[in-house]
Amino acid sequence: MLRDAPVKKIDEKDPDWQDWFEKLRDQVNFGEPPSDVVAIDAATGIRVTTKLIRVISNTAGNVTVTANPAFTTGYYDGQDLIIEGSDDTKTVTLTDGNGVKLINGNMVLKENYVIRFHYNYSKKIWIENYRNKL
Repeated sequence: MLRDAPVKKIDEKDPDWQDWFEKLRDQVNFGEPPSDVVAIDAATGIRVTTKLIRVISNTAGNVTVTANPAFTTGYYDGQDLIIEGSDDTKTVTLTDGNGVKLINGNMVLKENYVIRFHYNYSKKIWIENYRNKL
């Protein structure tokens, strides 16, 4: 995790600096590809494994995330998370609470609907930054 990463001065003459930078980049989810479409279960919630997660209900219909916490814990203060809906009939609804702070009420993630969060490490909560339809 980033908070456990050793402090190291980057010296371009050091042959290991690029390897070190790549490891650090991987730890903060920078520049990595989005997830495959992930089927979401109400009681399990959303496992944060990458910066961009594409979601779909794991049932024939819609699902509202009721897990507590709704998302897995972030790794560091300010960590970004983008969740994108990927289906108009198998939607995923996010609600305020259970480790998630929504600033504009519930969010129904349909195809091309997106919501972005940042993680507050001291409060252990994902806070909405914005939402939009692509």
